Order: sequence, then structure tokens, then C-alpha cells
Amino acid sequence: MDRVEQIIKEISTLMPKMARKMHRGFLSYSKLSVSQLAIMLAIFEQGMTKAGNLSKIMGVSAPSITGIVDRLVRANYIKRIPDEKDRRAINLALTKKGQAEVKNLTRRVQGRWRSIIRGLEPKDREMYLEILKKILNVLEKQNSDFDLIKE
Repeated sequence: MDRVEQIIKEISTLMPKMARKMHRGFLSYSKLSVSQLAIMLAIFEQGMTKAGNLSKIMGVSAPSITGIVDRLVRANYIKRIPDEKDRRAINLALTKKGQAEVKNLTRRVQGRWRSIIRGLEPKDREMYLEILKKILNVLEKQNSDFDLIKE
């Protein structure tokens, strides 16, 4: 087995373990599911948006988005707002309760990362940040290529 394959094997083992440990520190405080929090974060990042846009961003079917959105609307985390230009379209936006939940999540995530990053040497912190940016660029390119193939 060459070194690239060894690295792939190690990363494939480490990432699920990291995800479980990160999940515990980031999301375990909330009564909301990971999917619900992800939708709320997407709305926070996008601003007011349509369910179809969320479906594309998250790579989830429209019916799945609708079910999650329905639960978030009932719990008063997001609201539906009729589109002023297209009477058939409905926009989604965070309520004050939803904004507070996202801000709380953001504080918890930053606090968790603060404790992790402070445990690293300064040069390793910088290297980790640069590698994460590079990985994100690769993922964005792969996802856009995948979207082109699907169309």
C-alpha cells in the first residue's frame, strides 16, 4: 500500500471519530436535530431564502427540506414569508427565536474551537487553517462538478 492510500485509510478512520467527538461538544446541548440546525445555519448564511435554494445548498430533496421546515415553523424557529414579486413563491427566514438559537450555536462552536486550537502549537494552528481552506475549495469544486453532471 502506498503512502497516499495509508493516509486515506487513516483519515477515513479518524474523521468519523472526530465528528462524534465534535458533535458532542457542539450540538448535544440543543433539542434540535443536526438537520434542523443545518437548515437554520443555511438560512442565517443566505438570509431570507426559498426552500428550493436550501435543497440545492444542502443536497437534500425538496420533500425532506419541507418536512424539516414544517417542524421548525411549528417550533417558531423559522417563518414563511410570501414573496412580493412572485405570489406562488414562499421565502424562509429565521424568527427571533431562531436567530437566538443560531447565535447560541455559534458561540458554542467558537468556544469549542477555542479550546481545541489553543491546544495546538501556533504554527500548527496556521497550517490547520490553511489545510481546511484548501479542503473546502476541493469540496466546492467537486460539488459544482457533481451538480453539472446531475443536470
